Amino acid sequence: MDTSRTSFWPIMIAVFFGAFLSVLNTSTINVAIPSLMNSFDSDLSTMQWTLTGFMLATGLSAPLSGFLGDRFSNKRLYLYVLIGLALTSLLCAVAWSPIALIFFRMMQGFFCGIIMPTTMTIIYQTVHREKQAFAVSLWSIAAWMGPAFGPTIAGLILQYLSWQWLFLINVPLAILSIILAVRLIPHQQPSSQASLDISGLIMVLYCSFALLIAFSEGGNWGWGAWQTLVFMGSGFMILYLFVRRESRTPEPLLHLSVFHNNRFMISVVLSCIINASLYAGVYLVPLFMQTIQQVSPLQTGLTLLPASAVMAVVMPIIGKMYNRVGAFWLTVIGMLIMAYSQWQMNLLSVEVSSGYIMLWMMVRNIGIAFTSAPLTNAGMEEIPEKLYGHASAVSNWTRSGVSALAIGLFTTLLAWRQAIHVDALPEHGVGASENLVKNAMTAGVNDVFLLSGMLIVVSLPLTLVLRKKASVKKGKTPPFNRIESMKA
Repeated sequence: MDTSRTSFWPIMIAVFFGAFLSVLNTSTINVAIPSLMNSFDSDLSTMQWTLTGFMLATGLSAPLSGFLGDRFSNKRLYLYVLIGLALTSLLCAVAWSPIALIFFRMMQGFFCGIIMPTTMTIIYQTVHREKQAFAVSLWSIAAWMGPAFGPTIAGLILQYLSWQWLFLINVPLAILSIILAVRLIPHQQPSSQASLDISGLIMVLYCSFALLIAFSEGGNWGWGAWQTLVFMGSGFMILYLFVRRESRTPEPLLHLSVFHNNRFMISVVLSCIINASLYAGVYLVPLFMQTIQQVSPLQTGLTLLPASAVMAVVMPIIGKMYNRVGAFWLTVIGMLIMAYSQWQMNLLSVEVSSGYIMLWMMVRNIGIAFTSAPLTNAGMEEIPEKLYGHASAVSNWTRSGVSALAIGLFTTLLAWRQAIHVDALPEHGVGASENLVKNAMTAGVNDVFLLSGMLIVVSLPLTLVLRKKASVKKGKTPPFNRIESMKA
C-alpha cells in the first residue's frame, strides 16, 4: 500500500475510537463487580469471571488477529469485530444469570482482543513511516483513556442507572467507530490465503483455559486436589506440545521463535509482571473500597480517575525520553517506583482515607508509565520488520494470558489469606464478627499488594539485559535464521 497518499488524521480518528472502546470494556466492569454480586445474588469467586473470562478470551483471540487480518484484510476484520462487539454488548445487557453474563462477556472479550493488534497493524500499513512513531503514541493514549475514564463512567452509570447500561453504552460508540472506519480507512486487499493451524488453535485454547481454571479454583478445590492437579498438569503439558508444534510447523499460528531473541523475551516477561501489578490494583482497590469501606461506585471511580489520567499523560513524555535515556534506566526507575507504591498499598486499614489510596495509586501508575512503552520498544527494536505482526501477536497473547491468570491467582490468594486472618484476629464486643471479616479481608488485600511488590523487586535483575544497545540498525536485521528457514 502506498502510504504517502493516505491522510494521517482521518486514519488516526478511525482507529482511536475502536481502541478506546476495546480497553473501556476491560475497566468498566471492575467497579461493577460488587453491584453484579448483589444483583445476581452471587459470590466473588463467580462474578470475578466477568473480568477473568473477558481477559482470557482477549488473550485467546490475539493469536488469530494476524491470520484473520491476512485472510480478510485488516480493515474488514476491524469492521467485523466492531459489529461483533456491538452485538455481544446487547447480549450482556440482557443476561439472565451469572453464567449467561460470563459467557457473553467472554464473547465480547474475543472481539475486543482482536481490535488492539488490528488497529496497530492498520497504523503500520497506512501511515507514512516518518509519522508512525507519533501515530503509535496517539494510539497508546487512546488505549490508556479506557482505564482513565472507565471506572468513573461505570461509577456514574451505577449511581444513576443500572449495570445493564455499562454494556448498552457500547452500542452507539461501536456504530460510530464502524461509520468512521468505513469512511476514513483506505481499502485493503487480503494479503494471504494461508491455512489456519487448527491443531495449534485447539492446543492454545485448551492450555490457556486449563491453567486459568487451575489457578482460579485451586484455592477452593485445594492445591493438592485431583481437579487442580489434572487441569494444571494437562495445561502445562499441552502448552509444551503447542510450543513444540509451533516451532516446527511451516505455517504456525504464532511465530514463537521470536522468543529466541533475549531482549524481546525479557521485555515480554517484565511486561507480564508489570501487567499483573497493574491488574492487582485495578481489581483489588474497587473491591476494597466498595466491600469493606462501603463507598459508592461513583466515589470509587473518582478515586481511581486521577491515577489513570496521570498515567495517560506521563506515557507520551516517557516515550519522548526513550531515545535519550534508554530502556534500562526508565524501566528500573519505573519498577522501583511501583515497588515502593505497592509497599504503601500494603499498609491499608479499614479506616484508610480515599486520599491515601488516590495518592499511591497515582505514584504506582507513574511507575507503570515509566516501564510500559520502553519495554515494548526495547523488545520490538531487535525484531525484523517483516515479523512485527507476529511479535505483536505473541506479546499480546502472553500478556493477556498472564493478566488473566494473575486475576484468578489474586482472587484465590485473597480468599486464602482472608481465611487465615479470620482465624488469627481476635473477636471483641458487639458487631465483632462483621469487623472481623472486614479486618481479615483488608489484611488479605494487603498481602496481595505485598506479593506483587516483591515480585517486581525480585525481577529487577532481568533489566540488565536491556542495558545492551539494540542490534538492529536501518536496513539491517538480527540473525533470525530459524524463523526465516521456517518461512522458506
